[in-house]
Amino acid sequence: MLAMCISCAGLQAQDIATRYFEIVPPKNKVTQSLYNTVEFLDSRGDTSHIGTISVGLLKNRDAMLKLKTPFQQQLSGLITELTDSTARDGRLLFQLKQFDFVETYGTRYCYLGAALYAKQDAGYKRLSILDTILIVRIPDVAKAIQKEGNKIISDFVSKGLLLQPADTTLYPIEVVENIDSVEKRQIPVYNTTAYSDGLYTSYASFKNQAPDMQGLVALNKDGSVSSVKMVDSAGKKIKLKSKSLYAVITKGKLFIATEYGYYSMQKISDNFYFTGNVRVAASSGDISTGQIAFGLVGAALASSGNEARYDMIIDHLTGKFIHITRLKIDTD
Repeated sequence: MLAMCISCAGLQAQDIATRYFEIVPPKNKVTQSLYNTVEFLDSRGDTSHIGTISVGLLKNRDAMLKLKTPFQQQLSGLITELTDSTARDGRLLFQLKQFDFVETYGTRYCYLGAALYAKQDAGYKRLSILDTILIVRIPDVAKAIQKEGNKIISDFVSKGLLLQPADTTLYPIEVVENIDSVEKRQIPVYNTTAYSDGLYTSYASFKNQAPDMQGLVALNKDGSVSSVKMVDSAGKKIKLKSKSLYAVITKGKLFIATEYGYYSMQKISDNFYFTGNVRVAASSGDISTGQIAFGLVGAALASSGNEARYDMIIDHLTGKFIHITRLKIDTD
C-alpha cells in the first residue's frame, strides 16, 4: 500500500482523508408551510466529525466522515426545495444534538438526534424531537449514512414545516444551547444522590425513582449482583431474569439490567454510565445477502444478533443505551 502511494502521498492523503455527509433535497414539496427560513445550531459534543470510515477498493484505509460545511446553507437549500409559493414567513431553528458513531468494524450504530424550534419573539418554542439509531451493516458506511440520514432529516424537517408549537415554553437561545441540562433538571434521578432501593421494570420508573417492586438482591464478594428475587403474594421467592428488568438499586448502589446480566452503573458529570454486555445486530458477515443493509433500531436486534460488550451511556430522554466504545469480552 505504501509503495502504491508514496510518490503522491500528500495528494492522496488529502484525497482520502475526509468524506462528507451532504444534504440532498428530495423532490417532493410541502404546501402551506408555516416556515420558509431556518437557522442552524450544532450542539454535538464533538463537532469535528461523525466518525471514522474505511475507504478504498478494499475498504482498508481510514477516512473521517464529517458534515459538509456550511451546514446552515445546506439546510436553507433543503427548506427552499421543500417549500413553494404558499409558504409563510416563519423561521425555524434546527438543532443538531447528536450525529456520530464509534464502531471501527462490523455493525455500526449511528446516533442521529435533533430538535426543531419555531422562532417567536425573543425566543424559541420546541416543535419536535428526532432520536434515531441507524444500523449500518455494509462496508460502505458513508453511502449508507448518506442515503438513510438524508431521508430521516428530510422527513423530520418536512413534518416540522407544518407544525405549530405545542410546547408553550419560550426558550432563550442560551437555554436551547444547554437544553440537555435543562431537561435533566426535570428528571428526579438526575437530581439526587439518595437513590430509592428497589426493582425497576422500565426507564420511566427508574427516572422518577419510583420502584415497581421491592426484592431480594444478593451480591457477590466483588459487589456484583448474584441474583434478584421477588416475593409473590403467597410468600414464595421467585428468581427474576435480568432481561425482565431495567435497573436494580440496592443499598444505594445502581445496577443496569440487560439480558446478559446486571452491571454496575455510575453517575459521572450529570450522565449515567455502565460497561456491560448487550445484544447487537448481526454484522454483514453474519447475515445473508438478501437481508437489509441498514435500517432503524428495533426489529434489527433480532435473534440473529450477537452478544457484545460496550461502555455505554444512558439517554436521559428515552433510557436507551448509547454505545460509546466496543470492548473485548473476556472469555477466560
